[in-house]
Amino acid sequence: MHDKHIWNKYYAEAFGTALLVIFGAGSVVINFLTDGKVGVLGIALSHALIIGIVVYVFGGISGAHINPAVTIAFLYDKRIDLKTAVYYIISQLVGASVGAYFLKIIFKNIVAATALGTPQMRGITNEAGFLLEFAITFMLVFMIMYLVKHKMDTQKVAPLAISAVIMADIMFAGYSTGGAINPARAFGPALVAHFWMNQSIYWAAPILGGIAAVYASRLWWGEGEK
Repeated sequence: MHDKHIWNKYYAEAFGTALLVIFGAGSVVINFLTDGKVGVLGIALSHALIIGIVVYVFGGISGAHINPAVTIAFLYDKRIDLKTAVYYIISQLVGASVGAYFLKIIFKNIVAATALGTPQMRGITNEAGFLLEFAITFMLVFMIMYLVKHKMDTQKVAPLAISAVIMADIMFAGYSTGGAINPARAFGPALVAHFWMNQSIYWAAPILGGIAAVYASRLWWGEGEK
């Protein structure tokens, strides 16, 4: 029974991340097909809604990290152990890749043109892109730490609060960096579309931003209950 419970967490992380890529990256592909009619607002809304749904459904099972930067932040804050963190990240990357492959099947004729919604830099330097991804991930993890340390109800408050941050983040940075906020969100489409431009930034910036958010949360609210 215990083993089944553990594996349910990994399945939740994989499935939740797959949904994020399908609906999040998928909205970027649809934006291409509609000549920009979806827009940054629509892309931000798609990401925010699917993440809110995933947090609502799977928050009580795995915590609904669906993001290696969040998982590493929880590891840094000693809320999960190393083994759990590794399996969570593997599950997230597998889920992201499956989600991207699903998009490839549907949109096979425009894989090269869209890179399946892989986040990309536009009109800014790599250094500026790094700072943007750092900042928006900081805000996400900072909100998550607030919710965790103040024992907010996972199903009632967390989906709305996290969706709001995602919406604001992508509205702010979506045009310039794609608003990845999430190494898995960048990795899955990149793997399937064979588009690796700036992939290191989409890993390093969110992870460091998440760790910085944990540190900042300790300054405001202390360690909190573990």
